[in-house]
Amino acid sequence: MTENKPADIDRAIVSAIKDSFENMLFMDVIAVDIKDNSIVNFDEDQEDELSWEEWEEEETGFGDDETRTESFADLKNDVSFLEEAVDEKIQTIISQGIKDPMEVRILINHPFPGEFVMTVPEQLATRMAQILFMLDEDEEVDQKLKNDVLFELLNVSAGNALKKYIPETETFSIGLPEKTESLFINDSICEHINTFIVDDEYLLKFNCYCNF
Repeated sequence: MTENKPADIDRAIVSAIKDSFENMLFMDVIAVDIKDNSIVNFDEDQEDELSWEEWEEEETGFGDDETRTESFADLKNDVSFLEEAVDEKIQTIISQGIKDPMEVRILINHPFPGEFVMTVPEQLATRMAQILFMLDEDEEVDQKLKNDVLFELLNVSAGNALKKYIPETETFSIGLPEKTESLFINDSICEHINTFIVDDEYLLKFNCYCNF
């Protein structure tokens, strides 16, 4: 069994969801923490962020001291304003919740028992089907196409998440995607709740219920 920590599954899910939406549907997606309305970032490859003072010294070394200080102050104010606007947008989307939810699931057989459950608003399922099946935005989408696109997205995302989670020498096994009837039940169940915002508009949940 993998030596990864259980929390690493969240990192794998976030990466898999981003890959699926960007590569299959050409849609932007960000992971968010609904507890504090913040963006989740698991990117450890990025360089450590500089403090404002370090950034000013390294990046704004032009002109005299007064000009440099004014430029730095203006930039800092602009960034702070943008961060507040982003936080407000995230909070608004989270507070609206998932309207007309559609939910699908897929069982995990190996390397641990469990399941992935994905919940999306029906409007997002409609838009994804239009993109995947190359339909016009005003073209009607029947229920079967909405289910098909959710099944495809769940299947690909679940497989990619497990590939990212387990070592390359290990294998995994999952079932077939289906509409949610009941959750996987286990006395030692572990919940990994992951929330995303798609195209700055739709809220999506992709959760893992498992027994490591």
